[in-house]
Amino acid sequence: MIGETAFTWKTGGAKIQSKLHTVEKAKSFGWTGKTFGMRAIHSWKLEAIDGGTIVKVTESLEGLMASTFRKSFNRSLEKGMLKWLELLKKESEK
Repeated sequence: MIGETAFTWKTGGAKIQSKLHTVEKAKSFGWTGKTFGMRAIHSWKLEAIDGGTIVKVTESLEGLMASTFRKSFNRSLEKGMLKWLELLKKESEK
């Protein structure tokens, strides 16, 4: 575990205020985020297997915006996760 580390970033044009909640080298990392009355928790677990790595991602959203736009968020989730996984792979292989 780590102390709180805050950062701000953008996705889909929205500014997100986030804090890391977990960083375990080569095992897991995650963050919380807030924007437009919506809260999210993202967690990534890494597992070495057969010379590669399996990445398990969990994400939860809550708040009025998350409820209102649930179908839209669900439709874009797979595309977004694939992009994040590609970026993680690229950075990991440097």
